This record gives sequence, structure tokens and C-alpha cells, in this order.
Amino acid sequence: MPASVPWTTSTSGRKGDEAIYPFSPTVAECDRLEGQHAAIVELMGIVTHANVSPNPTLLIDLGCGTGCVTTYLGATYPTATTIGVDHAPISPDRARRLNVEFIQGDIQRLNPTLHPSLAAGTADLAFGRLLALGITDWPGLVTTTASLVKPGGHVELQELLWRVYDSDGIRIDDSMEWMVALRAGMLHKGLDPDAALKMQQRMEDVGLVDVRCWTYKWTVGPWLANEEPRTRRMGKFNGVEMVGPLSEILEGTMDDESRRLRLQQEMREDLRARGAGEQGGVFWEFKVTMGRKAEDRAKRRKH
Repeated sequence: MPASVPWTTSTSGRKGDEAIYPFSPTVAECDRLEGQHAAIVELMGIVTHANVSPNPTLLIDLGCGTGCVTTYLGATYPTATTIGVDHAPISPDRARRLNVEFIQGDIQRLNPTLHPSLAAGTADLAFGRLLALGITDWPGLVTTTASLVKPGGHVELQELLWRVYDSDGIRIDDSMEWMVALRAGMLHKGLDPDAALKMQQRMEDVGLVDVRCWTYKWTVGPWLANEEPRTRRMGKFNGVEMVGPLSEILEGTMDDESRRLRLQQEMREDLRARGAGEQGGVFWEFKVTMGRKAEDRAKRRKH
């Protein structure tokens, strides 16, 4: 797992500021993100839900991580300039396509000073995934993101809901002390563990239309794979990789070492990976929200 870093959120991702994301971009962390991306794609059966126009000109990947989605978009839509933005530098190996660029910066401060292409009303798609651990102003982010897309363009945000459910879909995290502490720690740092639930309303509040939502089961262990085969890879991945990052988050939210160690052990027990068909499995919810910027009425009348 990546080395632990001080988890202090900031509205700035500029060099010299403290990290706005709790994991260092080590080789191990990059490998984890690559595996996570593959599991998400298999879970959904698709990378993005947006119906991008046939010949787009600008696609933006917010909080692009290792650049998996950025490079996918660049390869899928060769007519578009595709820009990935992240607070950490991206490996230059990712920018092998002429139409793909990566810039280091704060996705909460997107504007042309960060990159000339980041002007209002220019993007065909603004996409973001798993941003909850780095965003302290969701209304501001959704407003800015919506302003970037052109009429007819889409905003798509894919986010984990920080709640735990049993195999019957009953919420159980309020009885897990470690999860209560984790959520409280996020709130204390200005983060919103329930941001995924509020995304539809936030998109509608900024004027996006045709807002749609999809929900997927983010299983821990492949216990659901016999009934829902698309969860198999995600379940296997989370059964191995989920406890480590969550342990780091807990470590960054409390000073009492004895309590932290106890809660981390309880977490490992609660998140024990169940095999296919095994009882007692749990899941989180992975929610996708997509909205479209309405086209100008005058322009529509001309057509």
C-alpha cells in the first residue's frame, strides 16, 4: 500500500500546499487504481454513460488519477482534445496520443489560467470519478463543471456512497464503530460522505437537464457473483484492496492509537471477503449521475 501522508484537505492543489487526497501516488497506489478502473468497467459494462457527440472537440477528465479514462477517451474520440487534470503529476507514458494532455492542478479551480482550453462553454464532456476524498465544495465543483460544457454537452460524475449495506440491502454502517468514525472524520475535514446521493439535485440546481442516475453494487468479496456476474471482479478486487486504503483513512482521522488499532481490526472483520454464494456479504453503492446542458432555444429553432 502507499505510504501514509498527512490527510489535510485544502482548496488548493498547488505545489507547496498539503495533500488534498489521502494517498501518495506511489507505484503500488497507481497499480491499485489501475485494477480498480478495470473492476469498475466490468461492473458497469461501460466506461462512461454519456452519449458524446460523434465528433467532439474537447473532453475533460477531472481528478484523472493514473489517466485510464483520459487515454480511453482520447483513443475513442480522436477528433477531440482530451485533458486530464489531477493534483498529482501523471506519468508521461500516458500521454502518448497527440490528442491527450495532462495538467497538474486543483479541479476545484478550473479556468483558462490553468489551461487555455478550460474556458466556459467549450467541452463536450466533463467527467469525474471517485472525487469524494478531495472535494470540499461540491456545489462549487458542480457549478464550475457545468459551466465548462457547451450546450448539448454532458457532465458525468461517478461516486462512491460512503455507506455499508448487508446482502438484503439494509444499511448497517451506523452500527459499525469504525465506519461511524470514518464518516465523522470526513465531515470534520469538510468532505461529504453522502455526496453521491446529492448529485442529481446539484446538477438540476445548476440548470442541467435530462439528469439520470445509475446505481451499482460495490461488493466486498465475490459473494454475489453467481447472481450478478458483473460484480465478480469488483468483489475480488475489494476483497484484497479495500481494507488497506480504509485503514489509512482511519489513521488520518484519529490520534488515539489504541482505538484506531481496535477499529481497524473490527473493520477487517466486517469487510472479510465472502466467496461466491457465501452468506454475510456486504456492499457499498457506486452511483453514476449524468446531466446535459440544454441547447440554446434560438439555435434549436433554426434547425
